[in-house]
Amino acid sequence: MIYDREYVKTLIRKRADAVITDAESGELEAAQKLFTDEELADMVSEVFLEIQDEIETKEAQQKKDDRRSLWTFFGGGKSAL
Repeated sequence: MIYDREYVKTLIRKRADAVITDAESGELEAAQKLFTDEELADMVSEVFLEIQDEIETKEAQQKKDDRRSLWTFFGGGKSAL
């Protein structure tokens, strides 16, 4: 499995999320010996871009939820008087 780029990206993501197991950490270290520095850098970049997209999506959803809460708080467009 350590020859599979998607699996290695999963391991990189787990390390970034601080949820990687000892066995998986060993697999990632082995994968680092199989891939070139450029290939590993590409995989790390892809993982970080995915994380960035997830963060931006969560932030956008939070803003939408905040606006909805404010709208409801102020009567949803109806007169609060």
